[in-house]
Amino acid sequence: SEVIFLHAESGVGKSKTAHDVFRKQTIKRNGKGNSKRRGIFVSGKFDQIQSTSDPYSAIVAAFDEICDTIDQGKDDVNKKHVRDNVVRNLSNDEVSTLIKLIPSLADLMASSFVQESDSSVAMEKASLVQVFTKFKLLCRTFLKSMATERQPI
Repeated sequence: SEVIFLHAESGVGKSKTAHDVFRKQTIKRNGKGNSKRRGIFVSGKFDQIQSTSDPYSAIVAAFDEICDTIDQGKDDVNKKHVRDNVVRNLSNDEVSTLIKLIPSLADLMASSFVQESDSSVAMEKASLVQVFTKFKLLCRTFLKSMATERQPI
């Protein structure tokens, strides 16, 4: 698996570069002029100047796009596989936490999990380092659950 992070001054063409990479990496063309999508390309953009921006808004936007793309797709087998992965890899509390961050995850999961008690009280008592570590682990597990062999991200 590969992740590309682009960082540069504004106006130098980061978005254009990302979309060019997308076309080359996720669109497979056969000799007959037809193309087939080989994965999901997502992007998130953080606007440092906008005072209302959440520091993780770019990540959340990309995760929301992943869920929405899978949910809107026609491959029901892949959707079921993704749902099963999420239920298997994440606790109900973790899924509930992610749904608060990623609105389209609720639509994708439908009724595949039962919401348990709210873990936000426990997280409020944790240190910032513990919360950040938990967030990184949750993001990593979420991505592993979303990516499938049939639908890489």
